[in-house]
Amino acid sequence: MTAQVTARTPVREVSPSQRVGPAARGRALREIAPVVAVLAIAVAATPLLLGSAGLMDTSITIATFAIMAISLGIAYGLGDMLSLAQATFGAVGAYATAIATTSWGVSPWLSLILAIALPAAISYGMARLIVRLSPLALALATLAFAELFELAVNEGGDLTGGYIGIGAIPALPLPNPAVSAHVLGWVLVALAMLVALRLRASNPGRALLAIGTDSVLAKSVGIQVNSHLAATFSLAGGIAGVAGWFYAHTRGYLAPNSLSLDISFMIAIAVIVGGRRTILGPVVGTILIVLLRDHVPGETSHGMFYGAGLVAALLLFPEGVTGESWAARWRRWRSRSSSDRLVRTLGARKEGKA
Repeated sequence: MTAQVTARTPVREVSPSQRVGPAARGRALREIAPVVAVLAIAVAATPLLLGSAGLMDTSITIATFAIMAISLGIAYGLGDMLSLAQATFGAVGAYATAIATTSWGVSPWLSLILAIALPAAISYGMARLIVRLSPLALALATLAFAELFELAVNEGGDLTGGYIGIGAIPALPLPNPAVSAHVLGWVLVALAMLVALRLRASNPGRALLAIGTDSVLAKSVGIQVNSHLAATFSLAGGIAGVAGWFYAHTRGYLAPNSLSLDISFMIAIAVIVGGRRTILGPVVGTILIVLLRDHVPGETSHGMFYGAGLVAALLLFPEGVTGESWAARWRRWRSRSSSDRLVRTLGARKEGKA
């Protein structure tokens, strides 16, 4: 008998980078482009802000509120959960770090853990109770929580400072505090955008999209609807806590009305105006709302300004400023213009024949 030897071709291992084709790489670059653009603009604007303390303060304010807006973009854009308490979750993180650093002597960097964990835990427990509600009832439940938290802080005594608040909150131990706060704020904005981007591309993100399309169908194929929504709401609360931590250590003072319900309304409008289903939308909306708000005289007129801005945004940009590409808007406008010209031409011909 003749022994037959079968030669096997050795299998060459392929690295993960080689498995990704050019199309996938291009898509990944397009997805991360908004994050890079935000960081590039912030860095480029830094020399222009050095000569103006007011502009530097505005940049820090925009970065703080942009982090909150991104957190709401996660809850509302992916989970369809409109929260009117994002500023309140930020206030939870702010009070956590303020108490830890002023009363217990904890380092601001260590207190960041508490500022994230506490609002994330509260928002998770809250979400387990309210995610079953209708969208309107859920929004009202978050509104009630915001009111209850402000009442609790006002009656908190020496722990929260009561109506007076907490002062002498230590600044972050960084050189050149104003410039460092500006840079750190926009780095945190970029990191929050990366978290939102990663969530959208993950399996839980795709599950959230399925839940938003048809929650009954998603549940029928085995998706744990309530668990996914609660985890998303908790993540949004934790990111808002980062904004509160940053706010407390850049302002140095915290009062019950520092991150009030008015800020939550502003954040919600910013997300809707910018585009709740895009990565860049919450940031763009925050920039627009804060800059326009600063030019509106008197705080009593802010409510009217928010309402008018929201109505105008819904009429002009139903999906937000970044919700639809400008090229698509241009094509739609050209199509409508061509249709109008055709209708006028046919009407003129009919009148000429008559």
